[in-house]
Amino acid sequence: ENKVMYFHIMNLISNFYNENLKKNYIKNEHIASFLKSKNIDINTIEKFNLGYSENFLGIINYLNKKGFENQTLIDLNIFKKNSNDKVYDIYAKRIIFPIKDKLNNTIGFGGRNLEGNGPKYINSAENEFFKKRFLLYNMNNLKNVKSKLHKLFIVEGYTDVIAMDKAGFSSVAPLGTAV
Repeated sequence: ENKVMYFHIMNLISNFYNENLKKNYIKNEHIASFLKSKNIDINTIEKFNLGYSENFLGIINYLNKKGFENQTLIDLNIFKKNSNDKVYDIYAKRIIFPIKDKLNNTIGFGGRNLEGNGPKYINSAENEFFKKRFLLYNMNNLKNVKSKLHKLFIVEGYTDVIAMDKAGFSSVAPLGTAV
Protein backbone atom coordinates (compact mmCIF):
# COMPACT_ATOMS: atom_id res chain seq x y z
CA GLU A 1 0.00 0.00 0.00
CA ASN A 2 1.17 3.55 -0.78
CA LYS A 3 0.76 4.72 2.81
CA VAL A 4 3.00 2.01 4.27
CA MET A 5 5.63 2.58 1.57
CA TYR A 6 5.45 6.36 2.05
CA PHE A 7 6.02 6.11 5.81
CA HIS A 8 8.83 3.60 5.27
CA ILE A 9 10.60 5.87 2.76
CA MET A 10 10.10 8.97 4.91
CA ASN A 11 11.57 7.22 7.96
CA LEU A 12 14.57 6.06 5.88
CA ILE A 13 15.09 9.63 4.69
CA SER A 14 14.78 11.03 8.20
CA ASN A 15 17.35 8.59 9.57
CA PHE A 16 19.70 9.26 6.63
CA TYR A 17 19.55 13.02 7.24
CA ASN A 18 20.01 12.48 10.99
CA GLU A 19 23.18 10.43 10.43
CA ASN A 20 24.48 13.15 8.08
CA LEU A 21 23.97 15.80 10.73
CA LYS A 22 25.69 13.73 13.40
CA LYS A 23 28.67 13.25 11.05
CA ASN A 24 28.88 16.91 10.02
CA TYR A 25 27.66 19.06 12.88
CA ILE A 26 31.12 19.84 14.26
CA LYS A 27 33.22 20.01 11.09
CA ASN A 28 30.85 22.12 8.93
CA GLU A 29 31.06 25.78 10.01
CA HIS A 30 27.58 26.69 8.64
CA ILE A 31 26.00 23.85 10.63
CA ALA A 32 28.04 24.48 13.78
CA SER A 33 27.25 28.20 13.74
CA PHE A 34 23.51 27.65 13.26
CA LEU A 35 23.28 24.97 15.95
CA LYS A 36 25.27 27.08 18.41
CA SER A 37 23.04 30.11 17.75
CA LYS A 38 19.96 27.99 18.56
CA ASN A 39 21.54 26.21 21.54
CA ILE A 40 21.11 22.84 19.82
CA ASP A 41 23.41 20.09 21.05
CA ILE A 42 23.77 16.38 20.23
CA ASN A 43 21.03 15.45 22.73
CA THR A 44 18.61 17.81 20.99
CA ILE A 45 19.64 16.46 17.60
CA GLU A 46 18.79 12.97 18.85
CA LYS A 47 15.54 13.92 20.61
CA PHE A 48 14.07 15.73 17.59
CA ASN A 49 15.81 13.49 15.02
CA LEU A 50 17.21 16.63 13.35
CA GLY A 51 19.14 16.11 10.15
CA TYR A 52 21.20 17.64 7.39
CA SER A 53 21.07 17.19 3.63
CA GLU A 54 24.61 17.43 2.39
CA ASN A 55 23.93 17.61 -1.35
CA PHE A 56 21.34 17.24 -4.11
CA LEU A 57 21.89 13.53 -4.79
CA GLY A 58 23.02 11.80 -1.58
CA ILE A 59 19.57 10.74 -0.42
CA ILE A 60 18.46 9.87 -3.97
CA ASN A 61 21.44 7.52 -4.42
CA TYR A 62 20.79 6.00 -0.98
CA LEU A 63 17.12 5.31 -1.77
CA ASN A 64 17.97 3.94 -5.22
CA LYS A 65 20.36 1.47 -3.55
CA LYS A 66 17.49 0.49 -1.23
CA GLY A 67 15.44 -0.42 -4.32
CA PHE A 68 13.26 2.69 -4.70
CA GLU A 69 13.00 4.05 -8.21
CA ASN A 70 13.08 7.77 -8.91
CA GLN A 71 9.57 7.71 -10.34
CA THR A 72 8.21 6.30 -7.07
CA LEU A 73 9.85 9.17 -5.17
CA ILE A 74 8.32 11.69 -7.57
CA ASP A 75 4.89 10.02 -7.56
CA LEU A 76 4.83 10.22 -3.76
CA ASN A 77 5.73 13.92 -4.05
CA ILE A 78 8.90 13.47 -1.99
CA PHE A 79 11.41 14.79 -4.54
CA LYS A 80 11.28 16.87 -7.71
CA LYS A 81 12.75 16.84 -11.21
CA ASN A 82 14.79 19.70 -12.58
CA SER A 83 14.62 21.07 -16.15
CA ASN A 84 17.01 18.30 -17.29
CA ASP A 85 14.65 15.61 -15.93
CA LYS A 86 17.06 14.77 -13.09
CA VAL A 87 15.58 13.99 -9.68
CA TYR A 88 17.02 16.12 -6.88
CA ASP A 89 16.70 16.73 -3.16
CA ILE A 90 15.06 20.11 -2.51
CA TYR A 91 16.62 20.18 0.97
CA ALA A 92 20.28 20.22 -0.13
CA LYS A 93 22.50 22.23 2.24
CA ARG A 94 19.70 22.56 4.82
CA ILE A 95 19.13 21.56 8.43
CA ILE A 96 16.20 19.14 8.40
CA PHE A 97 13.30 19.15 10.86
CA PRO A 98 11.29 15.93 10.47
CA ILE A 99 7.56 16.50 10.78
CA LYS A 100 5.76 13.60 12.42
CA ASP A 101 2.12 12.69 12.78
CA LYS A 102 0.54 11.86 16.14
CA LEU A 103 1.58 8.21 15.69
CA ASN A 104 5.23 9.29 15.32
CA ASN A 105 5.45 8.52 11.58
CA THR A 106 7.67 10.90 9.62
CA ILE A 107 5.31 12.48 7.10
CA GLY A 108 7.22 15.53 5.91
CA PHE A 109 10.20 17.78 6.43
CA GLY A 110 11.07 21.38 7.00
CA GLY A 111 14.46 22.45 5.73
CA ARG A 112 16.31 25.52 7.08
CA ASN A 113 18.67 27.18 4.62
CA LEU A 114 22.17 27.66 6.04
CA GLU A 115 23.85 29.46 3.15
CA GLY A 116 21.62 32.46 2.50
CA ASN A 117 20.61 31.70 -1.10
CA GLY A 118 16.97 30.77 -1.67
CA PRO A 119 14.08 30.73 0.78
CA LYS A 120 14.92 30.51 4.49
CA TYR A 121 12.61 27.50 4.99
CA ILE A 122 11.16 24.88 2.65
CA ASN A 123 8.44 22.48 3.74
CA SER A 124 7.56 19.21 2.05
CA ALA A 125 5.05 19.49 -0.76
CA GLU A 126 1.55 18.54 0.22
CA ASN A 127 0.28 15.10 -0.70
CA GLU A 128 -2.35 12.69 0.56
CA PHE A 129 -0.34 12.03 3.76
CA PHE A 130 1.03 15.52 4.41
CA LYS A 131 -1.51 18.33 4.66
CA LYS A 132 0.01 21.31 6.47
CA ARG A 133 -3.27 22.83 7.60
CA PHE A 134 -4.00 19.74 9.71
CA LEU A 135 -0.54 19.42 11.25
CA LEU A 136 1.61 20.97 13.93
CA TYR A 137 5.33 20.50 14.40
CA ASN A 138 5.94 18.37 17.50
CA MET A 139 2.35 17.06 17.57
CA ASN A 140 3.81 13.56 17.97
CA ASN A 141 4.72 14.56 21.53
CA LEU A 142 1.26 15.85 22.47
CA LYS A 143 0.37 12.48 23.99
CA ASN A 144 2.84 13.34 26.73
CA VAL A 145 0.88 16.45 27.77
CA LYS A 146 -2.76 15.39 27.26
CA SER A 147 -3.56 15.64 30.93
CA LYS A 148 -2.04 19.14 31.08
CA LEU A 149 -3.23 20.80 27.87
CA HIS A 150 -3.48 24.12 29.66
CA LYS A 151 0.32 24.09 29.71
CA LEU A 152 0.79 23.67 25.96
CA PHE A 153 2.28 26.63 24.10
CA ILE A 154 1.81 27.42 20.42
CA VAL A 155 4.96 29.04 19.05
CA GLU A 156 6.10 30.28 15.68
CA GLY A 157 8.49 27.66 14.35
CA TYR A 158 10.68 24.59 14.67
CA THR A 159 13.51 26.17 16.64
CA ASP A 160 11.02 27.87 18.98
CA VAL A 161 9.57 24.43 19.83
CA ILE A 162 13.10 23.18 20.53
CA ALA A 163 13.91 26.21 22.71
CA MET A 164 10.69 25.74 24.68
CA ASP A 165 11.49 22.04 25.14
CA LYS A 166 14.95 22.87 26.46
CA ALA A 167 13.31 25.28 28.93
CA GLY A 168 10.94 22.51 30.10
CA PHE A 169 7.76 23.58 28.31
CA SER A 170 5.58 21.62 25.86
CA SER A 171 4.85 23.40 22.60
CA VAL A 172 3.82 22.96 18.99
CA ALA A 173 4.21 25.15 15.91
CA PRO A 174 2.17 25.62 12.74
CA LEU A 175 3.88 24.70 9.48
CA GLY A 176 4.85 27.78 7.53
CA THR A 177 1.91 29.98 6.60
CA ALA A 178 -0.60 27.16 7.10
CA VAL A 179 -2.47 29.04 9.83
